[in-house]
Amino acid sequence: SITEALYFCNEFMTQDTSLGSIYIEEQRLDEASRTLDRALDTFNRAEDTVPLDRFSLLRVRTVLHARQGQWAESAQDFADALSIA
Repeated sequence: SITEALYFCNEFMTQDTSLGSIYIEEQRLDEASRTLDRALDTFNRAEDTVPLDRFSLLRVRTVLHARQGQWAESAQDFADALSIA
């Protein structure tokens, strides 16, 4: 059903966010970037996503970009996250 598909889509995105966070903690920043980019792409294509899940993804991306020294991207993700809160 559509409801089940949406549930699994949201579950996939939150798992990618969690995995990205683990990669950041392990200093595997390239893998974190790929994982979080994939999650963001899924969020951007999906309908009816949970705002708190998107907020969590953007918060983790903020940390990733800061660790990579990408300050403009970090600030943008932070601003986007704040607009949800």
